This record gives sequence, structure tokens and C-alpha cells, in this order.
Amino acid sequence: MLADRDRIFTNLYGLHDPGLEAAKRRGAWDGTKAILERGQDAIIDEMKKSGLRGRGGAGFPTGLKWSFMPKEVKERPHYLVVNADESEPGTCKDRGIMRHDPHTLVEGCLIASFAMRAHACYIYVRGEFIREREALQRAVDEAYAANLIGRNNVHGWDFDLYVHHGAGAYI
Repeated sequence: MLADRDRIFTNLYGLHDPGLEAAKRRGAWDGTKAILERGQDAIIDEMKKSGLRGRGGAGFPTGLKWSFMPKEVKERPHYLVVNADESEPGTCKDRGIMRHDPHTLVEGCLIASFAMRAHACYIYVRGEFIREREALQRAVDEAYAANLIGRNNVHGWDFDLYVHHGAGAYI
């Protein structure tokens, strides 16, 4: 059994406030700048070593996927797209994160985007997930207000995050 200190999502069951200050008390946004200072390649290597796999049906290795991004951005910008549609049969993995632990998702998007040299992230939220989208958007707004994301943020990586609400059908 995992110890609480080893959990990534510390509020998955919604026992605590999902807001920024409460998330920080649980460890969110602690050491984020130091992680980015390690550099893109070091983050990708760490992800590869971790064995972390995607939460979708294929379970593809996350670090390997991130390593496929070109090292040079040139004229074509990079984007991170997060599929929070939760359309895989029999899964229920995205809803609790967005509703109860959204700052962990926002922070993770910043780190992943940095590793892939992307300055923008789009999170696609299932159309039926109204409360989840609202909770996630609140977290994004709090992160912008605290200068944790956006232009000239405290982490030194310009990063914009957009929440896109679907229309009730898988795209």
C-alpha cells in the first residue's frame, strides 16, 4: 500500500480544499522551479527511468513519448494537448483529478510542457464534465493570479494553459 507521502494526487477523494493555498500545503508547486532548472533532457530521462505510463488504454511509456518531440522548435511551435475526455471504456481516472486535485494537473502540465519545449497547453474536457471544468478553470485562474503560469512567471518558462470544454461528444 502506498504511503500518503508517495501519492501524486493527494486530494483525489476530495477530502480537502482543492484551492491553491490548500494544494500548496499538500506539496503542490513546491520545488517546481528546481525541477525545471534540471533541464528538459534530465526531466525526460527521469520520466523514462520512472517507468510511468499513460493512463489511457495503451499505457504507452510517458518519457519515451516526451522524447519524440523535436529538440529544436524552429518556426513550428510545440503544444501539449491533454485529453481529459475519459472516453476509454470502464475508466474513471480524469474526473477526480480535475474536480479535487486540479493544481497537480496544472503543475504537471507546466513541467511536461517545459520538457517538450511547448509554451502552450490545451486541456480538452468532456462536455458532460461541467463541475470538473469549472474546478479546473478555477485552478488555472489561481495559478495565473499567483504568477505560477503565464508570461514571465516565477518559474522562468512562459506557459499558457487553456481549458477547452467539449460539446458532449468525443472529438
